[in-house]
Amino acid sequence: HEVNVGLFPVLVITLAGDVSERTLLMIARNLQHELEMLPGVLEADIAGDREELLEVLVDPLRLESYNISHKELVSAVTRNNQLIGAGPMDTGKGRFPLKVPGLFETAKDILDLPIKVFGDGVIILRDVTTVRRTFKDADSFARINSRHGVTLEIKKRLGENVIETIDQVRHVVNSRSKGWPAGVQVNFIQDESKDIRRMLEDLQNNVLSAILLVMIVVVAALGLHTAGLVGLAIPSSFLLAILVLNSMGLTVNIVVLFALILAVGMLVDGAIVVTEFADRKLAEGLPRREAYILAAQRMAWPIIASTATTLAAFMPLVFWPGVVGEFMKFLPITLVVT
Repeated sequence: HEVNVGLFPVLVITLAGDVSERTLLMIARNLQHELEMLPGVLEADIAGDREELLEVLVDPLRLESYNISHKELVSAVTRNNQLIGAGPMDTGKGRFPLKVPGLFETAKDILDLPIKVFGDGVIILRDVTTVRRTFKDADSFARINSRHGVTLEIKKRLGENVIETIDQVRHVVNSRSKGWPAGVQVNFIQDESKDIRRMLEDLQNNVLSAILLVMIVVVAALGLHTAGLVGLAIPSSFLLAILVLNSMGLTVNIVVLFALILAVGMLVDGAIVVTEFADRKLAEGLPRREAYILAAQRMAWPIIASTATTLAAFMPLVFWPGVVGEFMKFLPITLVVT
């Protein structure tokens, strides 16, 4: 069996309080409509929802007094609650069927339904029954802190940013909750953005740790002056890469941060080669400016070729098909841009 994790909810909203079930359902349905209008939300499913219906309570004594059987009563309701065909209509460009609506739309339509002629009058449904609004038997339910409640399961569209989508959902809920009855309480559970934010923070710390460790190794091997020149390549390249990725519409996600960690070593390799060549020329007596210009010119093509071969190994990931490919393409793109 195949399971699509993209259909799992990224956030669950709970509604509960000291209000009627009908009030909670009305709030949930209105909120569902507004949330599904957000560009990042695929759907908002309501759990604990029950379909409303009209319950007809028959008075057997009145039926007997008017000499009406249960079969006649049911038949009268069934005959009048349906679409009636009125024949086809020809417009000259085509034919389509016409139907006369005869469906019940309000409780008054049901109560005023004629059942039988009795003497000089007509017996209508309200004469022998009582109609009340109620709900269907529940096939699912939600309990929040031992009280009846309703939940909305928010599912995001494929490819949308989880954090941005949940932030938009929270903003809509918080703004709409100001107009709800005082007894309604709203909570957010199963918030995936919290785990993703924590993972991003951990990976950002890993990026900083990787940079720090690389700088320590470079300082130990080449000295403080050379390490400072090498270190300039890392923040400047990262800054430009993030700006370019943002202009391309790509967000900073886990794969992008992982690609930045890989890019640290590649950036430092090129800078070390250039500074080492320049230091050798400085030792031979060349002025500093000329030494570094010569090093950049002399080592440009070897560094470009070395970097290109590494990037070429990651380029096939861009053509990876399916959902996994949509995520893995960030790796080669980030490496190339950085």
